[in-house]
Amino acid sequence: MLSKNSFFNGTIFKNTLLTYWPVWGLASFIGCLFPIGLLFALMGGDIVVSNLSCYTYCFAFAFDALPVVSTIYALIVSIIVWSYLNQTRHVGFIHSLPVKRTALFITNFFSGIAMFMIPYLLMAVIFVLVMGINGHLMIVPVMITLALCLCESVIFFSIATFFAMISGSGKMAGFLYSFLMLFPLAANSLASAILDRFLFGFGRDYDTNLSYISPVVHIMDRVSAGMDGHISPAYEHIIYYGMDVLLWTFVASVVVLILSFILYQKRPSESAANVFCFRIINPIFHYFIMMLSALIFGTFIYNLLFDSLWNTEYFKIIPIIGCMFVAGLIGYFVAKMITQKSFRVFKRAYIPVLVTAVFAALFCLTFSMDLTGVQGRVPDRAKIEYVDMRLNSDNLIVSESENPELVDEIRDLHQYVVDHADEYKKKSTVGYDEKKSVVDFSVTYTLRSGKTLSRSYEL
Repeated sequence: MLSKNSFFNGTIFKNTLLTYWPVWGLASFIGCLFPIGLLFALMGGDIVVSNLSCYTYCFAFAFDALPVVSTIYALIVSIIVWSYLNQTRHVGFIHSLPVKRTALFITNFFSGIAMFMIPYLLMAVIFVLVMGINGHLMIVPVMITLALCLCESVIFFSIATFFAMISGSGKMAGFLYSFLMLFPLAANSLASAILDRFLFGFGRDYDTNLSYISPVVHIMDRVSAGMDGHISPAYEHIIYYGMDVLLWTFVASVVVLILSFILYQKRPSESAANVFCFRIINPIFHYFIMMLSALIFGTFIYNLLFDSLWNTEYFKIIPIIGCMFVAGLIGYFVAKMITQKSFRVFKRAYIPVLVTAVFAALFCLTFSMDLTGVQGRVPDRAKIEYVDMRLNSDNLIVSESENPELVDEIRDLHQYVVDHADEYKKKSTVGYDEKKSVVDFSVTYTLRSGKTLSRSYEL
């Protein structure tokens, strides 16, 4: 019998894998279809295998499919592995066992990682056999791919575990995890829709450069590999890009995992029926939903009520503040009803009313008056790698290193437009139907830091 001081419980580990074998079994079945399909294609003569194709298949999976697969699978595995935390009777029974919470956390975490790695290992074995049968027994790319699989499994499962620790509901944990993963895409869409109505030059493809917040988006943007032009690739010919990004993301996920461990130690068992397990999270969630509701539904209400009335390209400041205030306040009380599971949430309502009013006013005034200076931002030439300029239907891409004079001319043109922004904005307020656009001018700077700055104007 295992000691109570053991950091790992083999019995719980085996029971977890046996209980949830349909999950990793189905994942293994789906994953193994790809190398088996490759075998049939080779047998039929549809494709010809080579050393290059071995690396190509591994890289296509590791850098294109793996981040998305790991993101989705981590959510599924975290929900089932930590499901007992959301059931009052079950969590009481588990925590009454002669096993310390440290051992429970470590065992369950490695159970989840095992559910990741079993399908990956089976896929790797079948792939090696398929390639070996065709005379290309290449272990190195498979081992590299497996290492990336393990790394990303830890990254995404650690993040999903964190949300499972703070939530008493699998649905809420799934919502928060999904929101984090999709945050850069949502932020770009929201910023484009809102800032375009406040500021001159913010088109519908605005990039907030917040990809680093979402691990899946950041990894897919920055992490890749190439062959450096070699036709007969070998291990020493591989060039990996963004490995520092992957390393720091892994380190950050380990920090998140440690924080999850601490939260698990502090998590009260009786909080299983709550939306959040720690009371301090409730007001954070309330005001987060308030801000989100103010921005999304406030804009929707404005468009519904006032767009057809004034037919202008930019927001009217007083009405948009009012719309955001109403939408934000509704969002706050809905969020409070969710966390308290009650409709009696209007006690001391003056506090959220005041906070929502201040947020709506500050947000709208800040961007309508461009207090952040983003409308007039033109990057320094030393920070520019290349520029993509579009003038009506004509397109021009210029590298700063090849033609710095032309880059300067484009910057000067952009600076002129920015300096006369108020004049152009006044011309835009005549209404969509009456406005006559002379020139469509857009410019996108790719900076040496890897970030981009895009502006689009109708002049």
